[in-house]
Amino acid sequence: MLNKVIVVKKWSAILFGGLFFILAASRVSACSCAAQTPQMYDDGADIIFTGEVKSIGKSWDKQAYEFKVLKVKKGLKKDTKTITVYALINGAECGTTFEKGQTYQIYAILNEDKKYETNLCMGNQDVFEEEEY
Repeated sequence: MLNKVIVVKKWSAILFGGLFFILAASRVSACSCAAQTPQMYDDGADIIFTGEVKSIGKSWDKQAYEFKVLKVKKGLKKDTKTITVYALINGAECGTTFEKGQTYQIYAILNEDKKYETNLCMGNQDVFEEEEY
């Protein structure tokens, strides 16, 4: 009887340990972006625009960024005033963040839910105002 208890405890420890390593490994995954040329970023995006972050909303896994559109480069009507773009929160899944009041050039795709989405690997860039001399 004692041997059965020892065997059960041993297998429980092995199963628990294996489960721990599987869960730990899944959390260690990281985002990896392939190097691309500017033309590749342009070709991969459905829309490209320069915009200022006006507000930030949050769901359980994504941020919703409302941008004031300053300049349209691709895919939007030239008179577009605002647009909402979604981004994953988790950096390990190539999520990205933007700051309210900051200006960015945004590259986004239209996802299966008919919402615009971007990520760390799409080529988004900070836009800095040129200083006058």
